[in-house]
Amino acid sequence: MSTVLVVACDDGIGRCGKSTLSQQSLMALFIFGIDQAEEISGSRECPEEVCNWERVTCNADGEVETFFWSCKWEYGTGTLGLAFLPCSMKNLRMTENALSGTIKPADLPGKMEAIYLHDNCLTGSLDLDGLPATMKDLRLSNNQ
Repeated sequence: MSTVLVVACDDGIGRCGKSTLSQQSLMALFIFGIDQAEEISGSRECPEEVCNWERVTCNADGEVETFFWSCKWEYGTGTLGLAFLPCSMKNLRMTENALSGTIKPADLPGKMEAIYLHDNCLTGSLDLDGLPATMKDLRLSNNQ
């Protein structure tokens, strides 16, 4: 059994948007950069339904709201792809890993309330003015 990812585009502007992708596809793309993605989704080739992932919480409409994947330390390697987070995402906790990448406020969902990414290997600076207005808690200490 194979997983097929289909991306729909508006030919009028030639661009694809997150709104055209399912929650399942977005989360699969998000964890794709994590070296142990199969630990999260069950399998890279045929991932379980996203709302059944052990570290995901979905709302009553089946939309992903939280994702937790912490305390993997040197085994929690990979690159963050925050641009793939579903628009419904409110809480992201990926602390005490060895994740790399940067945080671009424009990539964050507008409903994001809390991000915990402390104790990783993230780099760069962050424009706090660009964070979503809904942001209540941001923890990024002990990165590079």
